[in-house]
Amino acid sequence: MKSNGFTLIELVVVIVILGILSVTAAPRFLNIQSDARISVLKGFVGAYKATDGIVMGKATMHGLESSWSTVKIPNTDLYVESGMMLITKDNIMNAMNIDGLHITQLGSDNMYDSSSMTAQSRMVLVYQANKQLEPTEIKTSMCFIVIRKNDAPKTLGEFKIEQYISGC
Repeated sequence: MKSNGFTLIELVVVIVILGILSVTAAPRFLNIQSDARISVLKGFVGAYKATDGIVMGKATMHGLESSWSTVKIPNTDLYVESGMMLITKDNIMNAMNIDGLHITQLGSDNMYDSSSMTAQSRMVLVYQANKQLEPTEIKTSMCFIVIRKNDAPKTLGEFKIEQYISGC
């Protein structure tokens, strides 16, 4: 007798095996989105450090690398301060392509209460979202980067980057 297909039992067995494989593999594939968000933020950190180096190279060419005040680099839209790229939303956006990321500038006008982040020091929050968020919403998400000046007085060229990625 000639057979032209699969029996019902064979099809059921294959479907059960595929179901078991998908149940065990699904959590791994669902976690890829979280890994991608973390990778984007970590990629931004690397790009920011490289950009700071390039901007400070331009500042050095003009003799501005050790200026304690905010100084514009000639023929650019970039500013430096205390031996590093000025940490402001506009300056970062002028220096870098940040597609897919948002930057929120924190300063004395923003109420942001955290032991490691104070409104008195200049800082920015970098995060991924579909829209611009308030600082408290960003903090709640626990998926952001903080870039700020070093707390130590008169530290030339040092900035802090803090990564909060547990909620990504």
